[in-house]
Amino acid sequence: LHAADDPDLHALLALVSTETRLAWDAGAPDFRVTTKIRTLDPDMRREAAARVKTTAEGIAAGAGLEAVVEIRPGLPVLVNDAALTRRMIPVLEKVAGSAGAVETPPQTTSEDFAYYAQKAPGMYFFLGINPEGADPAKVAPNHSPYFDVAESALPNGVRALVHLALARMAEK
Repeated sequence: LHAADDPDLHALLALVSTETRLAWDAGAPDFRVTTKIRTLDPDMRREAAARVKTTAEGIAAGAGLEAVVEIRPGLPVLVNDAALTRRMIPVLEKVAGSAGAVETPPQTTSEDFAYYAQKAPGMYFFLGINPEGADPAKVAPNHSPYFDVAESALPNGVRALVHLALARMAEK
């Protein structure tokens, strides 16, 4: 799913799990699909959810069945405040060097920090804690039991947070 006016704006529909129940004496068979919808735009999220519902109901109806679609909104889109980010990038460059402070393209990161960023200007950043020399495409993600953090990066994280806080306080 791509936005008509912005080809870089997209929705990600990920299949998380399927479950089938064939209990002959307990009623009709049951098939459940769990997915995640991630977008970079709240309107696109609503559109993607509506399309998932319409598609599931249409497929079921075509087979003479009924689909019950329940969509829980989940976490909102995490969006950095553009003005704050522009002002703080030089601070991160001072801490990590210009090669260490890299602006990344938008991501469908699911993070509760998004609630804070809806109430006050916010800026979410990655510390870069992969072990040195590790291929980023092959390292385990943060919430994996195989996650391996290069603890040597943690002092940079503390320095970054302190410098960001001081820079923000100096603006007041």
